[in-house]
Amino acid sequence: MIKAGTIDKGTCLLVKEDPYLVTEREFVSPGKGSAFVRVKLKNLRTGQVLRQVLKSQETVEEASVEDRVAQYLYADGGVFHFMDNETYEQFEIPTEGFEDTGLLLKESESYKIIVFEGTPIDIKIPMKDVYEVAYAEEALKGDTVTGATKNVTLKTGLVVKVPIFIKQGEKILINTESKEYVETLLPVQIYSEIELDHGISVPLFFFLAKKSDLKIVPLSIAELDLKNHFHFGNLLRKKADLSSKKVGIISSLNLSHRHDETFPAGYHPLAKKFDNLVKQELKKKNLKSLLELSPEMIDAAQCCGYPALLVLLGTISEINFQTEILNYETSLGVGHLTVDFVI
Repeated sequence: MIKAGTIDKGTCLLVKEDPYLVTEREFVSPGKGSAFVRVKLKNLRTGQVLRQVLKSQETVEEASVEDRVAQYLYADGGVFHFMDNETYEQFEIPTEGFEDTGLLLKESESYKIIVFEGTPIDIKIPMKDVYEVAYAEEALKGDTVTGATKNVTLKTGLVVKVPIFIKQGEKILINTESKEYVETLLPVQIYSEIELDHGISVPLFFFLAKKSDLKIVPLSIAELDLKNHFHFGNLLRKKADLSSKKVGIISSLNLSHRHDETFPAGYHPLAKKFDNLVKQELKKKNLKSLLELSPEMIDAAQCCGYPALLVLLGTISEINFQTEILNYETSLGVGHLTVDFVI
């Protein structure tokens, strides 16, 4: 027996011979009268939820439960097959009552099993976990860049709604309680270079001349598709919003390298069209169109910095902004565009 005042979140109590897990706990000490505890309980057998108010000096019975860590193997014939991580003993848990849980179990992953009186009564799933997309629907034409969703099926069989750019084989973070998409996990690699390229060093030169105590994190384009660069920018802004400090995101790039035969990269008829299209769509704030430029046009223009532009656009995709084209020239061998983004 334990005093109600000592109950913590995660404590298991025995109520009418059934084990209940304390999922919420609030201690109240009024100005007059005795202190008490408000608790929210979940029946580990049935999932039923109870709310109780207990005097802090009241005694309650603590349930004797055992935690058992086991590896999930597979499911068949109406049972889940597990293997104890310590004894390597294999055992079964009936799928009945765990249908939703079964859609979250990943083969070869280890989970905590709650055992009461020798019987497994609960399988603990992390509140957030990573899952691989086994099947993704094609996005419908006309979907907007932001806000549009589609259904995907995870390797576990769970179907969730995700942003339209998610593809088969990608790994995404899921809230296992609500069974909702949280975010995409993009591969990020940390590396060091002795010298920074001109795309980073030129803007840094001007910024450090004004303020020398900045903390700099250079980012380089990756071997991801264009929509994932855009999505990375969106994630980057959301992380920056969580910071208590001012965060600046700079995207430095050139447009087409092929405006004239005299240019080092030579001439291509699509080069001018590419630059004009970028200017036009930026002026109209048409992010969808910029995401859907043909790969042939991008390759013809030899715009190696186009992914960097999409990262920048991803950072402002969910906020109101205005654009103003300040300058455009090709006198230095490549297309140089100066745009003012007003947020």
